[in-house]
Parts: sequence; structure tokens; C-alpha cells
Amino acid sequence: MDRIESSFVAPKGELVQESNKELLQRVSTTFFFLHEGVITTDAAGKILLMNKSAENLTGWSSEEAYDKEFAEVFHLRHAAARESTINPVKEVLETGKVSHAPADIVLIDKNGTERYIAGTCVPAIGKSRAVTGVIINFRDITTAWQKQKHKEYLSHRDVLTGAFNRFFFQKRIEEEISWSERYQEPLSMMMLDLDYFKRINDTWGHPVGDLVLKELAQLIRGLIRKTDFLVRLGGEEFIIVMPQTNGDDVARAAEKIRILLEQHRYPIVGQVTVSIGVAEHIEGETFDSWYGRVDGAMYQAKDNGRNCVKIADKQELRSVVADPPKWQEEWESGHNGIDKQHRELIEMGKLLYDLSIQGIESKTVLKQLDRVLKYLAEHIEYEEKLLLQIGYPGFLRHKETHDRLLEIAFNLREIYTQRRLRPAIFFSFLIDDFIFGHILQEDNDYFPYVK
Repeated sequence: MDRIESSFVAPKGELVQESNKELLQRVSTTFFFLHEGVITTDAAGKILLMNKSAENLTGWSSEEAYDKEFAEVFHLRHAAARESTINPVKEVLETGKVSHAPADIVLIDKNGTERYIAGTCVPAIGKSRAVTGVIINFRDITTAWQKQKHKEYLSHRDVLTGAFNRFFFQKRIEEEISWSERYQEPLSMMMLDLDYFKRINDTWGHPVGDLVLKELAQLIRGLIRKTDFLVRLGGEEFIIVMPQTNGDDVARAAEKIRILLEQHRYPIVGQVTVSIGVAEHIEGETFDSWYGRVDGAMYQAKDNGRNCVKIADKQELRSVVADPPKWQEEWESGHNGIDKQHRELIEMGKLLYDLSIQGIESKTVLKQLDRVLKYLAEHIEYEEKLLLQIGYPGFLRHKETHDRLLEIAFNLREIYTQRRLRPAIFFSFLIDDFIFGHILQEDNDYFPYVK
């Protein structure tokens, strides 16, 4: 074997210069019997040495693996992928940078057994500073990974029905709305409520009612697609979110579910029907508005005699995007400067909205968007100076809110410039989150101090 000047990763993480012979001696004596697997390669990515743990994890002996390409012995893929494999050794040899395995990397051994691993690929650096090989250390984390996934599963699931819980729903729905807006894909939701469910609990008791809920959730999961997700909001109310589904399709899907549930017979209880409200998300609509429309449609289904589907009326859209507000006297703080700036922000937001719905070219809209952001930052600076001056006791908490709002605003601006966001959505943020959420609620806390 040729003499190659290489580096070794010491316990503290430093790269130590030494010959390939010294490196192999150190690896073989220090790591051969360690629980963590260790593999070394040459500059071509061919295997030089494997310790005992690496042999056990890969199913290859050092003699069998010697001088073979890393990818021949070490089959790695992401957990979600079934076909494509990854080669961190090739990446390290090309870039000369350390590579850390993501949390979802699967190792497929010689016999086809799959296990999750964690590890690092480190470049071996010669005296000329060239990469002369790679040192790979890795360990089996399958048990820990399974425990973590089980923990995550439980944290996202309703214990009784196995449907997703409200916590998961609140986290996931914003991602779905963002995806829908970005790729201009339809997104719909339906809300189901069991009819006369209280009678079941009152007549046969809560254990029987629980069995009905559990069986209902199981039936629904068999009727929806893998891309849809079922959520139990609580009690007998369920939500089904359907990506890439428009209003007509969600209405048809809801009617199909209603009919099949009506035809089902539960042990002891017999027939149980559901009332369903459906609504397609409207571009620029806030989640609260969308949820309110589907909830209202469900209650209309109840009022219409139950066991039916009601489609939400788009005219009922309660988003401020559809109805920009006018300044009202009760919003005034009593401080002329603050009130003037708050009024200006609303007017600037209205203009931004008008430009967006008139189809004005994006450069003009972006100009107005930047004016709004500049004025927003100036207003926040002015307000914070005032609050410091008057000794407002909630200043630090208030400043943290300002920082968060500015971060969101400038992130939305960046998304808009990449043509992934309509200006109306920024207007919705400006009015919903900043005007109503901040000025009329949190700012209201300091009004007595400035009057």
C-alpha cells in the first residue's frame, strides 16, 4: 500500500497530520472494538479498512470490502426514497468538507436489512492540503429513531380515534395554505359533526360513544386519499383537509362520505349520520376566515335538517382583504403622533390592496410594498422611543412583538419578489396581524400611559 500523508480526527475534533500507515494503525488499535463503526477510504473513495462494528452493520468483512468503491458496500438512502441512494464519501472527496448524516438516513446491509444510522464523513488532509481519503464513523440509531417517531406520532394523534389532533392541525394547516398559494393549487376543507351524538352518550354511555367515534374515524380514513388528512377537533367534530381539491370536488367527496356513513350500521347503536360543511380556500383569505366559513356551512347543514352537505358561500368571506377597514375613533390612543401613523398605515395598506386587485404591474406594487415596509419600520422606531421615554413597563415584551412582526413582513416581501405571493396576502398580514392583532389589542395596553 502506498504511503499517503493523511489526517486523523482527534477526540476534540482537530485534524492531525500523519502517514497512512500511522493512520491505519491508530484506527485499528483505537477503534477496532468500539461500538461505533469506522471505515477509511483512499482518495478514490475505495475502502481501506473497516472496524468490527462496521463489519457487523454492513455485513461485509474488511477483507471483502478492501479496495471496493464505497457505494458498493455502503448503500444509503433517505427514509422517504425507495430507489435513489446517496454517497457522502463522493461529496466529501469533491468538496473537502465534513458531511453529517441527516436524521432519516437508512443503511441497507449486504443481506438487505435496513437500519437507521447517524454518523459523519471527515476528509483526510495530506501535507499538501489535498484530500487523500475519507474517515467515516457511524452508529445504529434504529431503536432511538423508532422511539422518537412513536413519540411524535403520539404527540400528533388523538388517542381515541387515531386521527390527527388539534395541535397537528394548527401546525400543518399554515403549511398547506402556503403551499397552495405558492403553487396556485386548490385547497379545500370539510367539517363533519355527528348528528344527535349526545343521545348516544346519554342512552348507552360514553364507552359506546367512544366506540362509535373510533369506528367512524376508521371508516373515513378508508374513504379519503393518502394526501388528505383527518383531524379530530374534539368531541364529535372532525375536519378533513384535502390538498389539490377544488370546491366542486370537495362537495362531491363530502356527499360520498355522507352516504356511506349513513349506510353503515354500528354495533348496539345502529345508524349514525353526519352533517358536513365544505369550503375551498380563497387566495389571500386568512385561516380564521376560511375556518369560519366551513364551520358556518356545517351549522347550516344542521339547521337544514342534518344528514346533509352544505357548501360555504364565497360571499360570506370574512377576510379583511375583501373589506378594508376605515379608521374609527375608538382606535385612537390619545397621542397625536401615534394615531396619525396608525391611520397612515391603514391608508397605505388600502392602496397596496387596490393595486393588487387592479392587476397593476409588479414593479409598481413592489414600490408601494416597500413604502409600507419603510413606514412600518419608522413607525415602530418612533413608538419604541416614545414608550422608553414614558417608562412603559411592558416595553421589552412589546419590542419582541415588533421584532417578530417586522421579520414576518420582510419575509413576505422576499416571497413576493420571487413571485410566490400576491400583494393581497401582504395586505391581509398588515391589517389582520398588525392593525387588528397588534394596534387594536397589544398597543391598547400602553394607551393609558400616553394619553
